[in-house]
Amino acid sequence: MTTDSALFTHLPLTLFRPLAARGAPIYADILLSLFAEAVQRHQPIARDYALQVVRQRLMAQGAVEQTDDALEDSAPSDDLHAGDDLLSARAHVILRHLEHCGWLKPDNLIDYTQVYSLPDYAFFLLRALKEWTEQGATPLSGLLSAIHDTLTAAVREGDLASRVPQAHRQTEQLIVGLQSLYQNMGTHIDRVLEQADVRAILERWFGQYRAEISAPAYHALRTTAHVGRYRQDTLSAIAQLLDAPELDRAAQQLVDRRQAVTVEAARQALREQLLSIRDDFLDLDPRLQNLDRRHEQFISVVSRTIRLRLAAQTTLSGKLNELITSAVAHEAVLDAARDRLNLFSLALLDSRSPAVATRAGQPFEPRSDAAPEPSAEAIAAARADTRRELERAITRTKVRALAAEWLADQPRRAASDLPLSRPEDLALLIYVRAYGDSALGYTVEDTEAWVEHGGFAFREFILVRTK
Repeated sequence: MTTDSALFTHLPLTLFRPLAARGAPIYADILLSLFAEAVQRHQPIARDYALQVVRQRLMAQGAVEQTDDALEDSAPSDDLHAGDDLLSARAHVILRHLEHCGWLKPDNLIDYTQVYSLPDYAFFLLRALKEWTEQGATPLSGLLSAIHDTLTAAVREGDLASRVPQAHRQTEQLIVGLQSLYQNMGTHIDRVLEQADVRAILERWFGQYRAEISAPAYHALRTTAHVGRYRQDTLSAIAQLLDAPELDRAAQQLVDRRQAVTVEAARQALREQLLSIRDDFLDLDPRLQNLDRRHEQFISVVSRTIRLRLAAQTTLSGKLNELITSAVAHEAVLDAARDRLNLFSLALLDSRSPAVATRAGQPFEPRSDAAPEPSAEAIAAARADTRRELERAITRTKVRALAAEWLADQPRRAASDLPLSRPEDLALLIYVRAYGDSALGYTVEDTEAWVEHGGFAFREFILVRTK
């Protein structure tokens, strides 16, 4: 099943009709008002109150004409009562339209009072729209601490069946918020480039950009909500939860709640969520670096644009830049200018001037390389020199082979017994001592004795072969 078909198995196909209509702002205001009332009330919304909300919104100029599309879902006589005026009649029609599209669910109480309730998906969508309207972007300042607190609480107190999915949802919200913040920075850059007035550019910089981007999100991510405060503890909590015995109990709880079919599937889902959170936290630095570059780009565009706008009023080059920019932006202006502008080549007005006469630029023509081809002996000598330089490099592979050669069939061998006679053997001895952590097939045991061997003085140590 595709994503679209899965989406509309849970949502009515007509759900977004009001928000795509001519009167979308009116429908949105009505739905957000009803949503705010539904959140505060413990009971469903009375039909009379809903009619009052709709009727009040229709009092705006042109609101009735903009909601004519709602008439498609109602017959001319629907919901009309004696004494109803035009606004009341249209309010009945709009409620019927929102009910038909799936935003409102009608019901009758025991006393036959008509009420409305919001479906679960309506609560989710309207809450998201309300948050976006009030905040302008996904709030990021508290998400890092919330994810950290949720996972560390899961380590201390358990309840992985609830806390791990919650942390996963918060992490997804964090990543979406970072991407949205990046795109919003680009939108502000485009708006700055469209402004011709310096005052408007400064208002966007110190007003809108600071209020929507810098203060609530970007500045917090780089100061109080910095990733470094939470990442290490979060990754440590994830490592503990991946192999915790509570993971099996959490999987069983998901099966008992009918949120999973089998314990193994539930356990795998929880592990995948934890691994996804871990990968997202490890990938936060590149995302934040992209935000830093976009922020620096915005500051650069603002300063450069202001400089050009100010120069356009005072210098000849600025005025020419403004004229050419306007001509390029408006093709009709450019066509009209072609008939009125003539370009002449510059020449010295005084032929006796000591200045060097100007000349047109000449294309660069590189000279051919006449050097002779190297001989076969020279090529062989160069390859031998390169091979010797490469063989001087001390790699882990070379150290492993050297230790195996020195130990041979012996399980232990003292460093004072090693064949050391050349100056370069000192570097080999140092590297063999430094890599003796069992990763290369041997370990090193230190002693307190000092020895002199092969012209070197060093503290004695023992090479011990490992399995």
